[in-house]
Amino acid sequence: AAREQLADMPECAAFFSTDGDSEQAAIWQEETDYGPVWCRARLDWRQGARIVDYKTVGRSAHPDALARHVVDQGYEFQAAWYIRGVETLVPDLAGRVELLFVFQEIEEPYALTVARLDAEGLQVGRGKAETAMALWGRCLATNIWPSYPRDIATLTYPTWALTTYADRDARDHFIRQDGGDPFLLLRSWSPMKGRA
Repeated sequence: AAREQLADMPECAAFFSTDGDSEQAAIWQEETDYGPVWCRARLDWRQGARIVDYKTVGRSAHPDALARHVVDQGYEFQAAWYIRGVETLVPDLAGRVELLFVFQEIEEPYALTVARLDAEGLQVGRGKAETAMALWGRCLATNIWPSYPRDIATLTYPTWALTTYADRDARDHFIRQDGGDPFLLLRSWSPMKGRA
């Protein structure tokens, strides 16, 4: 399904073909304030200055739905990291390397979107990569690894969850005002006897 859809996209028709390198490991070394560290990336497919990374999604692969998915999964970091690796290993490509994501749904009809991050997303990814390199070098040199806060954390209840609760609470209130029982709107179920 992916190959058929990609064949319909002139710029993407050759993705994952024998004209590029599949499952290519990129291994390089970088200097940090604490000394050199080894770095690694695993490229799904590369052809010259273009890297293509294949991702399956259990939700919509529509472009409007993908930005949140990119943030949730940290793909801005991955894009910047892969570009950094290729540009380090092939300096002639510096400034020209592009990473494209192929996001494909896991349910029929297996629709897909080919997408690139905008400049702001890549800038955030580059910042995260710089921070990660500095922290990784420090941790390797000192053998002190960060964890979570030492104090008791206060979890901020998500706005979307508050909205969902408020909507349900309001609906139940109006059902009760009209003499109804919101519990009766739910499907009946009884646990099996003898089970704890």
